[in-house]
Amino acid sequence: MQPLTETTRQRVRIGAWLVATALIVVLWRTVNTRRLLAFVEGTDPLWLAAAVLSNLMIQPLGAMQWRSLLPRGVTVARRRMLRLYSLTSIANNTTPSIVGHATGTLLLAAEPEIGRDVALSVLALDQLAVGVVKVGIVLSASALLPLPAWMVRGLTGLALLVGALLLAAVIVARRTRFLAALRTPSRFFMGVGFAIGVKLAEASAITAVQLAFGMHPSIRTVLPVLAATALGSVIPVAPANIGTYEAAAYGAYRFLGLTPEAALGIAVVQHVCQLLPAVGAGYIMLSLPRIVRQGPAVGATEVR
Repeated sequence: MQPLTETTRQRVRIGAWLVATALIVVLWRTVNTRRLLAFVEGTDPLWLAAAVLSNLMIQPLGAMQWRSLLPRGVTVARRRMLRLYSLTSIANNTTPSIVGHATGTLLLAAEPEIGRDVALSVLALDQLAVGVVKVGIVLSASALLPLPAWMVRGLTGLALLVGALLLAAVIVARRTRFLAALRTPSRFFMGVGFAIGVKLAEASAITAVQLAFGMHPSIRTVLPVLAATALGSVIPVAPANIGTYEAAAYGAYRFLGLTPEAALGIAVVQHVCQLLPAVGAGYIMLSLPRIVRQGPAVGATEVR
C-alpha cells in the first residue's frame, strides 16, 4: 500500500475538521448559549478532577491490553508498553484515527522482538476486543431500558460487523501465522478483560461528571451514555472523535430527559475530561526523556 501524499493527508485533515465543526455547530444551534454557560459554571471541580483521574486509568489498562495480545513467547516490559500506548494516544487524539493507528503500529513494530507482522496483529486484535466489549455494553443497555431507534440500528450494524470480523480473524489465525494470539484463546480473552477494564474506567468518569453537574447517577443514567459514546466512536471521523462524541453523548442525555443546554454542557465537559489525560499522559511520556537528559544542567546526575 502506497503511503498517502502530503496533499491527500491535508485533504483528510480538512475534511475531518469540516465534519467535526458541522456536528458541533448543529448541536450549538439547538441550545440557549446563556443558559448553557450558566449550567457549566455550576459544576463541582472535585468531581471533575475525579473524572480526569478515572480516565487516566485507561492508559495503563490499554497498555496491558496490548501486552496481553502479544503472541506467546514475545514480551515487552510493562513500563515500555505504557510509553508506547501513551504516545499512540497522543496521535489518536490529535490526528485522524488512521494516522493514530499507523503510529501505534510503527511504534510497536520498532520494538526488537515484535516487528511489523506482530504489531499489525496486536492492533487488529485490540480493535476486535474493543468491538466485542462495545457490543456487550450496548446489549446491556438495551436489556436495561428501551433504547432510541438510532442506537438499536447502531447495535445491529456493530454486532454484524464484529461477528464477521471475529469469524474472519479466526480463519486467518488458523491458516496463517498472522493473529497468533487468537490461537491461544486465554490471551485474547485476557485482552477482552482489559478492554472491559477500560470501559469501566470510562463509566467511572461519566459517573463523576454527572455528580459534578448535580445529577444522581445510576446504572440507568451511566450505561446508556457509555453505550452511545461507544457507538459514536465506531467510525472515527475527526481526531479524538470531536463532534461525533458530543453528538452521541448529547443524544443519550436528551433521551434521559435533560434539556438541550444540560445535555450539551455535560457532553462537552465529559469529553474534555477524557481528552486531558489521553493527550496529557502521552505528552508527559514524550517529554520525560528530555527532562531527564536536562538533569545535569540543574546539578543532577543524568540517567541513561
